[in-house]
Amino acid sequence: MLHFIHSLLEAGIKGADNLILTSGASRVDEEIVRRAKELNPDVTILARSQYVRELPKLYRAGAEDVFSAEGEVALAFTVRILERLGATGEQIDRERARVEATFRNG
Repeated sequence: MLHFIHSLLEAGIKGADNLILTSGASRVDEEIVRRAKELNPDVTILARSQYVRELPKLYRAGAEDVFSAEGEVALAFTVRILERLGATGEQIDRERARVEATFRNG
């Protein structure tokens, strides 16, 4: 795991305001988030995961926001179906907010 620390230090994590992690490799990303927070507790971390089931691990590791490829596609499908069924913009926004809250809260 030393290579993660070295890479983070080389990238300037100690002075960084944000870290955007896009690899989507669950176990690796979880460790990177943990190490980044150890090196800079104030850094804001946005992470990408492949699957919804990985969201809680990345949140527990210290990421402020995690976006799942699987979840984003499911949400896009839901919005499209609601539009085709004639849902109002307000109904779609309400459903989008509900689904996003579900993802964030695991």
